[in-house]
Amino acid sequence: MVSHKEGGTVIGIDFRRRYTVIISVPESSGCPQSLQVPGISRIIPAKGSRDGIHVIPTAIHYDKDGGFYIGEKADSAPESASSPTIRNLVYYIGENSPVMVSAGADRAISYARAGADFLARVVATAIGDGSPSSVQVVFTIPLAAGAHYREWLLRTADEMGLSSASAVDSASALARGLGLPVDEGDYYIIIDANPDNLEVSVILFEQEKGDKTGLASTVIGISATDFGGSTVDSWIASDLVLAWGRYIPHDDAHVFANLVTRCRKAREELAISPEVHVRFGDLLRGKDEDHILTRQKVENVFQKKGLFTLLDGAISRASSAARTSGFEKDKIRAVIVTGEVSLFPAFQAAVRKNFNDGIVKTDYVLDAAARGAVQEARFQSRTINADYALRYWNPVSREHRYRFLVRKGARFPSQGQVARVIISAAYDGQEQLGLPLYRIADNEMPNATAGIELLGSPDGSFHIAGLTGDCGKGCSVDEVNRTSPTFLMALPPARKSEPRFELTFSLDSQGYLCLAARDLVNGRIVKDAERILKLA
Repeated sequence: MVSHKEGGTVIGIDFRRRYTVIISVPESSGCPQSLQVPGISRIIPAKGSRDGIHVIPTAIHYDKDGGFYIGEKADSAPESASSPTIRNLVYYIGENSPVMVSAGADRAISYARAGADFLARVVATAIGDGSPSSVQVVFTIPLAAGAHYREWLLRTADEMGLSSASAVDSASALARGLGLPVDEGDYYIIIDANPDNLEVSVILFEQEKGDKTGLASTVIGISATDFGGSTVDSWIASDLVLAWGRYIPHDDAHVFANLVTRCRKAREELAISPEVHVRFGDLLRGKDEDHILTRQKVENVFQKKGLFTLLDGAISRASSAARTSGFEKDKIRAVIVTGEVSLFPAFQAAVRKNFNDGIVKTDYVLDAAARGAVQEARFQSRTINADYALRYWNPVSREHRYRFLVRKGARFPSQGQVARVIISAAYDGQEQLGLPLYRIADNEMPNATAGIELLGSPDGSFHIAGLTGDCGKGCSVDEVNRTSPTFLMALPPARKSEPRFELTFSLDSQGYLCLAARDLVNGRIVKDAERILKLA
């Protein structure tokens, strides 16, 4: 196991539905920079950024032999029935979709596998010639994503050999990337607009249960509108064709698709320029024609298609849903706009009509979350925020007592083992020995003497050889592995009071409590640094 090292190169990866942004802070310079990779990334012009923002389209394309390429090259790859380009990875992984998609000739894979392939290539590109153990990587987690998404993300990081990887929710990353304060009870609104969908989320920051140091973001109101594939740019392209009195036959769908791509680029340039030229070239029957596209014309298209009406409705619905959690509009700390369409001045103006102008934040529209992920790496303490212990019954004092395995403030990964315990059977013929794990928070306890023997009884209680401290008054005690208990199988069955298993516990680079267990009767290793619980 490679220990976490302070300093070094830090990489923030904002893995989004439409695009992925990577911010890297090399140890040598300490200056944040977005990753540019020819053929994989593309540049989106952004106000306040001289060179624009480098983004990687979240798309992966498999060839017939199972190889793949990602980003801009995949996004522009010719479609085919046997080898389509896979998009919307974040959405389907977040939905835990069981659907299998084509990945070359006679091969189908899950969205989770495609997402892992995509991120592996992204990380390898970001690291370059460096070693996975030499960098800190922080990923963002989409708003309202389930626990399975975080588990998938960190499992994927393990597959990549990243010894220092973690994750932060998008709301926290956006706030940190914009330098906004976050206090308990703060309400934020996040408006994410891209050519495919519009999503408005009301966020409440609350103290995590049993933890005085961390704040968790909770989505208390959400409204989402899916337009479909690049609908906003299709609106612009259709308006151009109609204005010229043109007609594109159905069998020339690729012509319209190419025009949509050119309109997308024009829309992006309008974020920093009042007007741009859109060249039809030979798209329409060999005629070389240019059209001047202005911000006002695009704004008129958005108005006619009802984009701003959709925005107002989404804000209203999300706010209404949040009122059951105590939300009031005058309590909003900040409104953060993000997504490609949010670069457009008219969209930002439409947002401001719904709120006091001073709380609407439009800086770093594309890369705020990735910037926040980088800063999160610097702020993460990489420490455990509570005590964790095995609970047993003390027959003398007739009360539960605790054998502490990990103390609050312990750093991870650990240097070697954090605890050693020997357990014995409570009766002859016992085949299963269980380990009841408890999280103890906000306690004020003296240092406990390390007992070395834990004895189990038929009723599930435990006896321990050696003295330990008790749980202090007022502490919060929660059994954390009730739904996924850990059992050790004794084969042959154990005899009463005979020392049977030697257990050693350690912490890995992602804060998991790991168990190694050796059968003392036959010398067999029954668990080898197996993860049994993610510690908070």
